[in-house]
Amino acid sequence: MNAEQRLTLVDVIDELKAVSTAGLVPQLHMALKRAMVVLEAITALDLPANDGSAILSERQIEILRWLHYGKTNVEIAEITGITHRNVKYHIQQIFVKLNVSNRTQAVTKALALNIIASVDTRCAWTAATIRTVNG
Repeated sequence: MNAEQRLTLVDVIDELKAVSTAGLVPQLHMALKRAMVVLEAITALDLPANDGSAILSERQIEILRWLHYGKTNVEIAEITGITHRNVKYHIQQIFVKLNVSNRTQAVTKALALNIIASVDTRCAWTAATIRTVNG
């Protein structure tokens, strides 16, 4: 995330604070809290914009994509051609590097940081591979 994007996010949060504290829209309070948590997490990581390679290896990014599709460790191992223990190791390293504690948090944070895309256009072969693996 570059300085301009951070500034924009900070401006949005400041506006939400102003509206929330004025009592105009009390339901914005939880949205504001969530936005502040995301901003703090992104700021703490201090990543370059759209560059997950700064903290994750290509293999870890590939495994994150498969986690995003809901695959199990064994399925990911079959797809990638590595052992399920190796997949488990990579997932543990992803958790550490992203400072999360489960698969859902890892995928959510990776999507928020643009490490993976919600509709991943970088893997054109993904749909065919999923159909092959699932039968």
